[in-house]
Amino acid sequence: IVLDADAQNLVHDIRLHPYLAAGLEDKYSELSAHIGRYIIPHVGKPMIPFLLQDLTLDDKKPNAARIAALADCGYQFDDAMIQSIMNGKATKLQEALLPWLHGFSRSKKQNKSTQRCCH
Repeated sequence: IVLDADAQNLVHDIRLHPYLAAGLEDKYSELSAHIGRYIIPHVGKPMIPFLLQDLTLDDKKPNAARIAALADCGYQFDDAMIQSIMNGKATKLQEALLPWLHGFSRSKKQNKSTQRCCH
């Protein structure tokens, strides 16, 4: 159903968003990976509340997929969540957050160099 909705470009219908978020826990890893890598980032920011709804900081694959999907949707993680993940033992969550942290630190450096150069 989810793949059909994606093929027909119906994934922007908000009625499907809870099912997309739940799809990250699908027992078929190919489907959950496709939802996390392609469909949710394609939908973007409207998915954020649905991803946050079931997110816990337990070191489980679906939570790591939610972290990665949130990052792909442009979610701005707050310092408390970042500290909790990075100072804990949840390695799956840490691995999911690292690309976002790398991109965030790189964009901060670019903003600083742009400010120095252009002001």
